[in-house]
Amino acid sequence: MPFELVDYETVKLPKSLTYLHLVKVPIPVGFIPDRVKILSIISHNSGDFEILPGSIPSSVETLTLRGYEGPTTTEYLPDSIKELDWNRQTNTQTLSSTLETLSWGYMGPANDNPMNLPFMFPSTIQHIKCTTITFPLPPSLISLECQFDTTCLIDNSYYSISKFNYQQQQDNNNNNLLLLPLNLRKLKIQANEIFGEGISKFSFRLDEVINQTNVETLSIVMSRRILFKATIKRLEKDNSRVLIVDNKSLFGGIIHQSRQSNNEYAPIYLHNSKKVNNNYIPYWSH
Repeated sequence: MPFELVDYETVKLPKSLTYLHLVKVPIPVGFIPDRVKILSIISHNSGDFEILPGSIPSSVETLTLRGYEGPTTTEYLPDSIKELDWNRQTNTQTLSSTLETLSWGYMGPANDNPMNLPFMFPSTIQHIKCTTITFPLPPSLISLECQFDTTCLIDNSYYSISKFNYQQQQDNNNNNLLLLPLNLRKLKIQANEIFGEGISKFSFRLDEVINQTNVETLSIVMSRRILFKATIKRLEKDNSRVLIVDNKSLFGGIIHQSRQSNNEYAPIYLHNSKKVNNNYIPYWSH
């Protein structure tokens, strides 16, 4: 039956339902059973997407929204939501106070990114998947998936996580200034090649991740293909020896770092070489 012919006032869903996917809104209050934990509402026309106050029950913990630009206060999106996946294009009043995972598929201009706007992340937030980092990273993060854009380039030469919007703090273990939240262990970055002087390349300051974060798993994706997915194990407290093992190839090894005259370690850059069988091959250099 076409969804537009469904009479939401008379149709009753099973009370035992725990997962529900809908493509028609608005939905009357009480239509969604109060045992539903996973809810998906999709609209291809944001202009007619309306959520009525109280129509999403407080049992919902995982919510996917496509095309919703309406209110986000608890009357519309309850505080029970722990995982939120949406493509919102406009500002946000608030997020669920128990939210742990946020996937924000914004596709517009970076300057108009709604994550720029001043809203508070709840203290429970642990995982964020987004496009570019144009907002302050919450200190509670343990994993981050994002994209590099031109704002993350240094001299159009290499990408650097130092361009992320994070209020740096001291790491008590080695006195380094952290460029990412203290407990962040997993970092996945999508990046494009750097174009200049008639050539294209990819370069990334790997030492910043080694020495100024606590990241243990690092993934770099280029053109939807994984360039580098590695485990980072710091063998010494001062990071003088670091084991890096690519999880999908034999690439890796132990990096020995020695301090320069300024008492800092020399930069280490991760690059891509020419494609082999349509795959990029990584290598590093000082």
